Amino acid sequence: MVRTQNGGAVWRAISFGTAWSLFSIAFQGTDTGYVTGDGGVILKTMDGGSHWSALSTHTTQAMLATHFHSEQVYAFGMQSVILRSTNGGLDWSASDNGLNTFLDRYDFPAKDTGYAIGMDAGVYRSTDGGLSWSKLPTGLLPTQLVNLSFSSLSFYNSRVGYIVGKNGLILKTINGGAQWSVANPTPVAVELNGVFFTDRDTGFAAGTYGSVLKTVDGGETWSLKKTGTTEDLHVIQFPTSRIGYVIGHSGLISKTVDAGESWTALPSGLGMELNGVFFPNGPDTGYVSSSNGDIVKTMDGGATWVSQFSGLTSRLMYLQCLDTRTCFVVGDMGQARKTVDGGKTWIPMIIPGLKNLNAISFPSRDTGYVVGADGLVCRTENGGGSWQALNSGTSEELRGVFFRTPQSGYAVGTGGIILATEDGGSSWRREASGTSIPLESVFMVNSDVTVVVGNNGVILKKSPAAPGSIRPREFFRHPVWNNRKRGAGWNGAPPIFNSENFYFDAMGRIFLGTRTKLRTH
Repeated sequence: MVRTQNGGAVWRAISFGTAWSLFSIAFQGTDTGYVTGDGGVILKTMDGGSHWSALSTHTTQAMLATHFHSEQVYAFGMQSVILRSTNGGLDWSASDNGLNTFLDRYDFPAKDTGYAIGMDAGVYRSTDGGLSWSKLPTGLLPTQLVNLSFSSLSFYNSRVGYIVGKNGLILKTINGGAQWSVANPTPVAVELNGVFFTDRDTGFAAGTYGSVLKTVDGGETWSLKKTGTTEDLHVIQFPTSRIGYVIGHSGLISKTVDAGESWTALPSGLGMELNGVFFPNGPDTGYVSSSNGDIVKTMDGGATWVSQFSGLTSRLMYLQCLDTRTCFVVGDMGQARKTVDGGKTWIPMIIPGLKNLNAISFPSRDTGYVVGADGLVCRTENGGGSWQALNSGTSEELRGVFFRTPQSGYAVGTGGIILATEDGGSSWRREASGTSIPLESVFMVNSDVTVVVGNNGVILKKSPAAPGSIRPREFFRHPVWNNRKRGAGWNGAPPIFNSENFYFDAMGRIFLGTRTKLRTH
């Protein structure tokens, strides 16, 4: 566990003194908090996390969550273990819940009202803060319960909630679980590696198996486009609103001239993995970088490509150009190059740390940022002449970076990490992504809207919070269905997805999580 006391500028590791896996953390105020974990572990702090003490629970079951109810603390674990303490965790007693099944996911939308799902594909409700539980009817037929399992649940309030399960099952209630309705899409998943928006409404995401997704409503819904390939795609870029390029495995470069509706493969002359593409000023002149250090350049919209000597044989990851003559490329082992003559020569740049570099972003000619392994973030203020290492506060591998201005930007990476800065990287704030899936790319559509994509089809979007938002400053998973009546009906064709977790925004839209590929209306 790590802790920050200055908005994410500095993080300090905290030792719990246990080797058990830890599953949840909850604070009752700023000082008193509880951590639960495997082996019946419950830890408590009374000084804001500086010191932790192990509590005696007399159980070896994994403890999954805690809930505060008046002066009582409830801890919930596997095999339906429910513990209650009335003296701040000094003593725990097992609650006689009368259950004959295992509960493994809990959600409390209110102090008294909680819901849980069980291994028996059952849904349970508590109206006394978790002391007792009763099973709710789901309305599923016996044939629907065969081989069925629930994965996660989330309640927007005490009456409106959703459950997701095996084979894409979604259950929804609008009356506190008294009745449930069923929607049943088909499961499928891809990894999304690149994202690019041509304007506030129109954007694209590229991923494995030749997948390109397109949105025309600012990321609310996405449709799958035919690319004519099954090669994995890495980066997508549109120099104009209609002409775009996508690159990937086996030297693949494809081009669209109709805003992503159709794609045509171009002769790159390369047979290896391609990792970076950039067309700085229009659709004619562009550069592509590869996994063996090669850089190729086109001046005729991809009809022909000319190899350029970078002086490297190691993998090059990401490439950005400021104009047709000035470009930057980064790669493994801290390798970085710059050209100011249209690629005739590539000048080495010295990046501190000798770590693998994954992405680069220049919001202006002088100011640029690079991210990489072990939480590396570096900044230049003289066009790449020299670089300064910044404290990101994380050891996660950072795989994507985007700065809209020299001061404001995001970095994303493994563990579902999203870092934000508003002071040029001097301090970083970790934003709640709601996923631990590796995130690969980030794009700031404008000063208000940011989109992140990652493995297993995860698409996250952040936009201005609506009045009364229940999750301010958080990223939300891409909404599969957009219904401003909070699920009163479903619009258009069902999406294709496979989900384990999901959340809601303040408008009642559903956001699906960790393994999500979307094909929506």
